[in-house]
Amino acid sequence: MKRYGFFEKLSGGNTKLVVKAAVLNCLKDLASVIGVILTFIALDNSVGNLANGEAVNFDMLWKLCLFFIPTVAIYIITETLAYDASYLGAYKISARGRAELADCMKRLPLGYIKSRDPGDLSNTIMNDFFLLEGINSHIIPQIFSSVTIPLIVFILLLFFDWRMSLAMIAAVPAAFFIVFITVKFQDKMAKKQTRSRINAANRLQEYLSGIKHIKSNNMSGSKFDRLEKAMRTLMRDSIRMEGFLGPILGVASFVVRSGMIIMTLTGSYMLAGGEIDLMTFIGFLLMSTSIYIPLTLVFGTFIEFRYAATAGERILELKNIPPMPGTDEPPVNGDIVFEQVTFRYRDVDVLKDESVVIPQGKVTALVGPSGSGKTTLTRIAARFWDVSAGRVTMDGRDIRQFDPDKYLTKFSEVFQDTYLFEETIAGNIGFGREGASRDEIVEAAKAAECHGFIERLPEGYETRVGEGGTTLSGGERQRIAIARALLKNAPIIILDEATDSLDATNEAAVQAAINRLVKNRTVIVIAHKLKTVTTADKIIVLNEGRVAEQGTHRELLQNNGLYNKLYTMQQEPMNWSM
Repeated sequence: MKRYGFFEKLSGGNTKLVVKAAVLNCLKDLASVIGVILTFIALDNSVGNLANGEAVNFDMLWKLCLFFIPTVAIYIITETLAYDASYLGAYKISARGRAELADCMKRLPLGYIKSRDPGDLSNTIMNDFFLLEGINSHIIPQIFSSVTIPLIVFILLLFFDWRMSLAMIAAVPAAFFIVFITVKFQDKMAKKQTRSRINAANRLQEYLSGIKHIKSNNMSGSKFDRLEKAMRTLMRDSIRMEGFLGPILGVASFVVRSGMIIMTLTGSYMLAGGEIDLMTFIGFLLMSTSIYIPLTLVFGTFIEFRYAATAGERILELKNIPPMPGTDEPPVNGDIVFEQVTFRYRDVDVLKDESVVIPQGKVTALVGPSGSGKTTLTRIAARFWDVSAGRVTMDGRDIRQFDPDKYLTKFSEVFQDTYLFEETIAGNIGFGREGASRDEIVEAAKAAECHGFIERLPEGYETRVGEGGTTLSGGERQRIAIARALLKNAPIIILDEATDSLDATNEAAVQAAINRLVKNRTVIVIAHKLKTVTTADKIIVLNEGRVAEQGTHRELLQNNGLYNKLYTMQQEPMNWSM
C-alpha cells in the first residue's frame, strides 16, 4: 500500500492550498510576536530605567509607537489574508476534491464500485471531506504557526541567554516523545472508529431503504437490533479513542507547561547569583507565552488530526486506484467477440472460459435462468468491467486498447429498473447527448412514445421528477430511458429486460418505442419472456456462467435442450384458468 505524507493526507492531495493558508497564518502570528517584543523593549526602557535610577527615554518610546503602527497594519492584513486563504482553501479542497473523486469513480471498473458498500463510498465523498474541511479551515493553519513561531522565538531568545532558552524548552521533547510512542496505536484506533462509522452508515441506509419491507413483515425488532448494535459499536469505539488519547494528550500538555516551572527556577537561581538582570528574567517570562500556549494548542487538537489523517488516507487511496486502461479511438462498428472469457467477481467465476460472437447489425438475445451470467456478459461487452482471463474484441481489436469513455459512446442501455435523476424530464432525456436542443429532445420523446404523457404533466418537459423517477410509473420511466437512448443515437443497444415488468398497455407502448430504437443497430437483448425474442437473429442460452447452446428460435426448439425446456415452461401458464 502506498504511503502518504502527513500534509498530503490532511489536504486530500491539495497540499498547495494548505501551505498557503499556513504561511499566511504564520506571518500573522509573527507580527503578533513582534508586538510582544516591542512591548518588552518599551517596558525595559521605562520600568527598567526607573528601577536602575535612570531617566525614561521618551524619544525611544515614541519611536517604538511608530513601529507599532506598521506592525498592527501587517497583523490586520495578514490576518485577513490568512482567514480568506484558510476558509476559501478548505472549501476549495472539499469542492475540488469531491468533483475529482466523482470523476475518478466514473473511470473505475463497475466491479470495484459494486464491491464497496454504498455507505462506504458516500461516507468518503461527503463525511471524509467534511472532516478535512474542518481541519483545514480551523486547525492546520493555526497548528503550523503554533509549531513555527515557538521555534523562531526560541532561536531569537538564544541570543539573549542560551541557558534560560534551554530551560524554557527543556520539557518539550518529553511531551512530543509521549505522543510519538503511541502514534501507531492511535492510527489503529482511528481506523477502527472509521470502520465503525461506515458500518453504522451502511446499517442506517439499509434500514431506511428497506423500511416498508421491515414494517410489512413485522421485522422492526430484529432489524432495528442490527442498526442499534452498529450505533453502539460506533459509540464504544469513539469513546475508546477519545478516552485513550485524551489523557495522553493531557499529560503531554501538562509536561509542556511544566517548562515554565523549570525556567522560573533556573531564572530565579541565575537572578540571585547576578548572572541575569530582572528585566531579562521578566522578558523570558513574557516571551514564554509565545511558546507554551501554541504548543498546548498543538496537543489539544491532536485527536482531530488523527481523525482527519485517517479520512485523508481513505480519500487518497480511492483517488489513486488505477483507472481502466486504454487510449485508442474505438472503431465505428464491428462484431463483438468473446474469446475464452472468464470473469471473476468476489472470488466466484461468473463466466467460465466462454467464446461467443455478437454480430454487427443483428439482434442477439441472451436468455437463461437468473444468475446465469446474462447481465455480466453485457457489462463486459460495454466495458463496465474488464475480463479476468481471455479477451473481448471489437472489429478484431481488444477493447482494452480503447479509451473507456469514448468506447462507451458506442453503447446505449435501457434497464429494467430505469433510474432517473432528480431533474426535469427534459434534463433527464438530455443526458443522452450533451448540448441537445429542445427540439431534438422533443423529437426523441415523440419517437419513444412519451411525448403525450409529458405534455399532460403540470409543467410539461420542465416537470421535475423525484430521485430515481419515483413520481412516474414504470412504463413512463422506461419510455424516458428509451428517449434518452434515441437521443444518444449509439450504434449498439443493450436492452436489459426492458419490458419484463410492464403491464400489457405499457408494454405495447414501450415495445413500439424499442422498435424505433433498434432499427439498423447492433442489439443485445436480455429477456426472461422468451416470446419477446423469438424473432432474434441469434439467441445465446446461458446456464451457470457457461454457454449452454446458441442458434435461432427454431433451431433451439429442435435441439430439445435448455431453451426448449424454458420456452415450454413459459407456455404452460397461458392455459391456466380459474
